[in-house]
Amino acid sequence: FSLKSQARAEGRFSVFCPSSYSCWFGASPWRRAAMGREEVEALGEALVREYLNSKGLKGALEALNKEAPPKEGRTTKRSELSRSLGIEKMVKRNKERGEEALASCLEVLVEYLHNKAVTLKEKKSDEVEKSEKPGKVLDKEDKDKVDGHHKPKPVDKHADSERIEKFHVDHRHHDDNVASISVGNDYSAANVFRRRGHGVSKSQMDHNECVVEDLDDVGDDLASMSLRNQSSDLTKEKKSFKFNRISIKEAFELRSIVFGNAKISFPGSWKQGFFFNAAAHLKYGLVQKEGGPCGILACVQACLIKNMLLKKRRFDPEMVRESEAREALMDAVCDILWQAGGSKATLAIPGSRRSSHGDDEEKMRLNYKDDGLTECLMVCEVSSRADMRRLIQDHQASLLGDDTQGLACFLYSAILSRGPSNVHKDMESFDANVKLMGQHNYCSQEMVNLLLVGKAVPHVFDGTKELDGLTLNGISCSTEIGFFSLFEHYRSIEVGSLLKNPKYPVWVVCSESHFSVFFSANLDALENSEGSKEIDLYYYDELAKQDETIRLSVSWKNSNSHCGKGPMDPSIDLTPPLEHCIRTKWPQAVVDWNGSDPIL
Repeated sequence: FSLKSQARAEGRFSVFCPSSYSCWFGASPWRRAAMGREEVEALGEALVREYLNSKGLKGALEALNKEAPPKEGRTTKRSELSRSLGIEKMVKRNKERGEEALASCLEVLVEYLHNKAVTLKEKKSDEVEKSEKPGKVLDKEDKDKVDGHHKPKPVDKHADSERIEKFHVDHRHHDDNVASISVGNDYSAANVFRRRGHGVSKSQMDHNECVVEDLDDVGDDLASMSLRNQSSDLTKEKKSFKFNRISIKEAFELRSIVFGNAKISFPGSWKQGFFFNAAAHLKYGLVQKEGGPCGILACVQACLIKNMLLKKRRFDPEMVRESEAREALMDAVCDILWQAGGSKATLAIPGSRRSSHGDDEEKMRLNYKDDGLTECLMVCEVSSRADMRRLIQDHQASLLGDDTQGLACFLYSAILSRGPSNVHKDMESFDANVKLMGQHNYCSQEMVNLLLVGKAVPHVFDGTKELDGLTLNGISCSTEIGFFSLFEHYRSIEVGSLLKNPKYPVWVVCSESHFSVFFSANLDALENSEGSKEIDLYYYDELAKQDETIRLSVSWKNSNSHCGKGPMDPSIDLTPPLEHCIRTKWPQAVVDWNGSDPIL
């Protein structure tokens, strides 16, 4: 891959693939006349439509069709697009990745062009460093460069094989969801062509000469290079983060929000961090030791599964590796805190005990009683999601484990990220003593909503409602993760369409005063279910000491009827409560437990 200076000067960027002469980015002086503006726009529009369709972004696609109706004869089929763009081999190799494959031609192109741009940038940087070294003596090759007669060195296959081993692609997640290439020794795009006999000189590379010759052959070279997944924090310069000790006033405010009283502290049932199920085929599942924090664990579990779906689109829950689950967990914690903060987020970790005369006076004034955790917290606020992800990675020991204060620190982090004043405002209701901790030390709906949607609102209906002059706050925007409740079956509450129809096929379930998770292992399940009228839902309960996979096959008919009201005496109803929860979304659903014992 090289850049031709003449093409750059004339403002064109040409792509040539021997396998297809039909598509060009800009004008080509060799094969055919420049692509017309309408042709460029048509292909660009087709790429966007194919991308939106592959991602299941129906609303965006409908909006595009409304703003710019597709013209007759234009295609969005991947096979025709790839043929028009001359990237059939690249698309084929992408498909061979299996679950790791990119979903659209647009992403394939972006990945390829980005990888090449990084390669050229690093090559240019290496050349600049060499040129800045004092006292450099020109060798024969350098003299050839000056004279404009470059003679490529003989190919050293052994050296090339060593360089290939040092050529890696780094896949990153969310904000870091780009690929970067690190080049070892003198391995560069020019060397790729030199090995293949193209004879591209380093001087040509230095002048950014731009002819894309044999795009698919370069793809073959890229495909032969080793790939490895790395965490983005390992590829960046280590950054130090400053933690500050929390003030007594802030500690007082945190405990007042959680417990309604600064003298109350977390019970023993909450003393745990995040840790995984020991069952070999449930490695993705978080574990709850005792009753109480199920709401927190279910929300994090749901977000963890969401991230696994985003990474693979489809996965087998029984084949998840612990390392995969841990990375998805770190991403989930980051997602939840960043959602709560919006443009900033805060991480709170345990600190050492404190004692000073000023603190003692403040405690007496606020009637604050030490709990050994809250007043000792060390907090760090960051203003980028990437920094928060690295911060969590660096301090994961404070969040993980079965005998830590990880859950309490995570809850405090979510409150601080949202802002205590905003949390108070979210929770406004008839009850002046509203708090995040519910009865019997269970998670309240406000706490669950803080983690699900980033706001500690008390209700799950769509929007707001007015009641006796008071505005009741519900869910104000679309959600990534959904919510089902058995209370809706009994007509005690209303779950709005925003929570019933999330962006991803994952739902937190409230049944019998306990929170657990339903999910599909197929990212496109909701899109597919519109036509097939069926979906497979996996169920995971972090408290039930679950040791087997529970998969429910749900099918339904077209119906506009609403879920029926449950019996007056729930004790005589032998229908599994989880089925009632499912039918709040699909009223006519038929549920097959596939051999598992129904949970009554």
